[in-house]
Amino acid sequence: MKQTCTSHCTACNKHFHGDKAFDLHRRNFKCLEPEIAISERDNQLLVKWTEDGLCKMSNLPETEQNNVAIWRSAREATRDEQRQQRLIAVEGTAERTSRL
Repeated sequence: MKQTCTSHCTACNKHFHGDKAFDLHRRNFKCLEPEIAISERDNQLLVKWTEDGLCKMSNLPETEQNNVAIWRSAREATRDEQRQQRLIAVEGTAERTSRL
């Protein structure tokens, strides 16, 4: 199943997952290229979630867009990765315990 965007910028035609990611690509009422959107501390603000995403924002099948890049907040992506790693660790511990 493809990832889908949840926000679409009509000004620059970029796709985002989450309102936070959309907001991070705007500064002073202008769009920033997601690749260069950085914080005051030079931290990357956005990361590419996928290049094979799906946009269904209009709910009209004929306007569906395939193979779009979808950007998300770097902070949220890091949290999701850490959460996934903890789940894998817990599952591994449960599996080893069940073998005892």
